[in-house]
Amino acid sequence: MATTKISTNAKTTTTEITELTDEALKKVSGGEFDPSYDPSGSCLTPDTKITLADGSAKRVDELADDDQLLVWDFDAGDLAVAPITFFHRVREEAAVLRVSFSDGTSVGVVEEHVFFDLTDRRFVAINSADQEAELAGHAFAKLVGSRIEEVTLTSIRPDGTTDAYYSPVSEKHFNCFAEGMLSMSGFLKGFYNVFDLEESELKFDAAKKAADIAEIGEIPYAVLASCGSKELFDRNDFGWFSVSLAKGLTTLPEAMRLLDFFRPYFVGEGAGIAAA
Repeated sequence: MATTKISTNAKTTTTEITELTDEALKKVSGGEFDPSYDPSGSCLTPDTKITLADGSAKRVDELADDDQLLVWDFDAGDLAVAPITFFHRVREEAAVLRVSFSDGTSVGVVEEHVFFDLTDRRFVAINSADQEAELAGHAFAKLVGSRIEEVTLTSIRPDGTTDAYYSPVSEKHFNCFAEGMLSMSGFLKGFYNVFDLEESELKFDAAKKAADIAEIGEIPYAVLASCGSKELFDRNDFGWFSVSLAKGLTTLPEAMRLLDFFRPYFVGEGAGIAAA
């Protein structure tokens, strides 16, 4: 059991760490902040329909903080229900990117949004029309009834502007179904593609996930204490985030920037609306 100094938002505190060894803590806390990293965008247009727990759909601009969402549980490899843990709402004009699929589904994206690519078996961040050449023809995951089915991406095109944009994030799972498409907010850097999947299922390989966490250890709440409550940390099972840091999917400074920047929008911790 070691006592280690941890830097949190320019404050240095001394705390007892049991989850991570000193060596592991140094490994996950390394990395610098990328000044180009901007978590403030990455949302959906107001007319985007989000699937609720009962299978019905509601426009994202009509969602309430206490709505229950239908999500995909990658631990169970099945549908699950989760509350909204974070809801970013912004009223300002922004450019729209229209992502369209073979069954007629289309999603209006602001800045960036992440969709599950069944061809590559990973979440893919879509943020530019230039990606159409690479992704057209790829199969993506769509909820049809109670099943995940394949639809093919057909185009990514600019589509005017919107005067508002929204980004709901589900508790613990972080994903939701936007126009039926399995997706995540683009600003969630380091929250997806962290663990390997089973070869033929949309499910984490449980043994590999356990081994990843055991190798590095879980990140203690003390590291992220300045960014939110212990209850929030526990509800979202943030301990595994050490694996994302260790794999270089993001850095601790960037993760803390994300959590701190959006702290006002955590549901139950002062969620609000950002106005231009």
